[in-house]
Amino acid sequence: MPVSRAADISAGQHLCHSTAASGIAELEHASVGGWRGALWRSGTGLVAFCLFFPTQWENFTWGFQVCFVLPQLLATLSFVALLLHYSKSQQDATNATKFLVISILAALGATYSLASGNLLWPLLAAVALYLRLRRGAVLSLVTVGLISTGLYFYHFVRPGHHPHPILFNLIAPLRALKFGAAYLFGALAHRGTYAAALIVLAGAVIAIIVFFPALPYIRGFRVFGIQLVLMLLFWGATAAITTLGRSHAGLWYADVPRYHTVALLFWCCVGLLFLGSTFFARPRMRYSFLVAQGSVLLIFLEGAGTASYPIAEARHRAFALNVAAVSLLTGVYDVPQLDAVYLVRGAERYLQANQLSVFSGAAPSELGKPLEYVFPVISFGDCTGALESFVSIEGPSGRGLRVTGWVWDIKHQQPPPSVVITTDGVIRGLGAVGQWRSGVRVTGPTTASGYLGYVGYVPEPPPGSAVNVYAVLRSRRPTACYFATKVTQE
Repeated sequence: MPVSRAADISAGQHLCHSTAASGIAELEHASVGGWRGALWRSGTGLVAFCLFFPTQWENFTWGFQVCFVLPQLLATLSFVALLLHYSKSQQDATNATKFLVISILAALGATYSLASGNLLWPLLAAVALYLRLRRGAVLSLVTVGLISTGLYFYHFVRPGHHPHPILFNLIAPLRALKFGAAYLFGALAHRGTYAAALIVLAGAVIAIIVFFPALPYIRGFRVFGIQLVLMLLFWGATAAITTLGRSHAGLWYADVPRYHTVALLFWCCVGLLFLGSTFFARPRMRYSFLVAQGSVLLIFLEGAGTASYPIAEARHRAFALNVAAVSLLTGVYDVPQLDAVYLVRGAERYLQANQLSVFSGAAPSELGKPLEYVFPVISFGDCTGALESFVSIEGPSGRGLRVTGWVWDIKHQQPPPSVVITTDGVIRGLGAVGQWRSGVRVTGPTTASGYLGYVGYVPEPPPGSAVNVYAVLRSRRPTACYFATKVTQE
C-alpha cells in the first residue's frame, strides 16, 4: 500500500548524516587522523550502530521528525566545514573562505530547524578562538550568531502549560537529574533502571581504569578529536536543555524514541574518543585498545538483545499509517484511526486535490474499476485467509465498512503486501496488511505467527451485494487471489 512519503524524508536525512560523518573521515585523512585497519573498522561499526540503531525508530518512520534529524546533520556539517576552513587557511586563506560560509549557513539551518541549533554559535566561536582563526572569521561567527539568536528569541512566547524551566528544576533538582540520566542512558538500556545503573557503573570503572589515562593520546588525531569533542558538547548541551524544559513532564518522557538519536550520537562521540585515544596509547598501555574494542562489542550485543522491541514498535506504527492511508483513499474516514497518526483534520482535501502523499500513487486510479482490468485473478489455492469482522462506520464523508481479518500468501510463504475489496466485481475498497497475529491456522493443522492481520475499508455497498476480499500477491505483475466473501443484508 502507498504510505506517506514524509517518512522516507526522515530516513533520508538520517542517511545524509552518515555522509557527513564520512566527510569527517576524509578531513582527517587529509590532515592528521590516520584511522586505518582495526581502528577504522571499529570506529565505522560504532558509527553505523549509533546512526541506525532501531531504538530511534520514530525519527525513521515519522515525517514530522525531520526537525529532530536535521539539526544533528547540519551541526555535524557546520563543525566539519569550520575545521576544513582552519585546515585550508594554513595553505590558502582565499580558498578557505567558502568553508566558513558553509559552516555559518549550516549553523543557521540547524538553528531554524530546532531550538537546540542555537547552541552551535558559542561552540563555533569558542573553537574559532581556540584554533586562532583570523579575526574576521571569529567576528563573522559571533556577529551572525548574535543576530540569529536574537531573531530566534524575538517575541518568543513560552507555552503557558509549561512551568518556568529554571525555577522548576531548582525546586526539584533530583527530578532533573533522574530525567537527564534516563535521557542519556535510555537508548542503551531497555531492561529497566537496574540495567541502566549497571551500565553506568561499568562505564565509570572502565573510564577510570582505561579512558582517562588514555585521553592525552587524543593529540594523535587532533583535528578529528576536536570535531568529536565539539559534537559531544553539542549533543550533551542538547540533552541538558531538553532536561530543563521537559523534566516536568515525567520520567517516561525522557525515553521517547525521538530523543534517542541525540543520546546515541553523544555516546558515539564518547566511544570514538575512547577507541582513538586507546589505539594511539598502545605503546604505553598495551591492552587498552582491546579493552575499548571489547566494550564496544558488549554494547553491540546489548543492542542486539533489545532491538526487537523498537522494531516491533516501528512496524506497529507503519501499520497504523497504512491503515490511515487506505481510510483516506477509500473515503471512509475512520476518525479514531486518523487521530492516532496525528493527521491534521482537513489536510486530506488538500492532499487529494494536489495528488500528494498517498494520493500520488496508482491506488486512487484503481478504485472504481472492475477487478480483472487491474489485476490478473489467480486460483484460490495460492492464498488463504479469513474475514473476521464487518463493522459499519459513520464518518464525516458518509457510511462505510471496516473489514478486518488475516491473510497468508501460500505460494511465497509470507503475508501479502495488501488486499483489495470488491463490490459486485468492482474495486471499491482497499486494505493494509501488517497487524501482528499469533497462532493463526493457515492450512490444515499448520499455524503461523507474524504480521498477517489486515484492516480494510469500503464504502457501504447496496443491500444484498457480494463483498469479496482479495490478496494482492507479489510478482512481476501483482496478481489478485480471492480468499473471503461477505454478503450484505437486504
